[in-house]
Amino acid sequence: MTPLCFLKTLFFVFSTLICCSVVNAQSSKEKSITCYQVSIKEPLMLYGNPGDIFSLYDGSRWKVLAGTQYEYVPLPYKDGLLCPEVEKFIIGSKVMRVSKLN
Repeated sequence: MTPLCFLKTLFFVFSTLICCSVVNAQSSKEKSITCYQVSIKEPLMLYGNPGDIFSLYDGSRWKVLAGTQYEYVPLPYKDGLLCPEVEKFIIGSKVMRVSKLN
């Protein structure tokens, strides 16, 4: 991922999270959301359909949740941002709802 692409992704993530956390900020103390950069190990091509399962190099497995529209992710974009507390996985400008599998 190029530095410019990463910065665009980071801006998109924070603008999305800030927009979504406004309701929470009104009813409780501001809380931080932790996101970290990850790489997809398997499958070679992630399509982002609800029910798709993918593995990361840290050994964790994730499932794309319903409510996520088809998001074809080509091989060069295997790096993304994972925000487990809000169940979001971001690759480029695509945001997928995800859930960690046991």
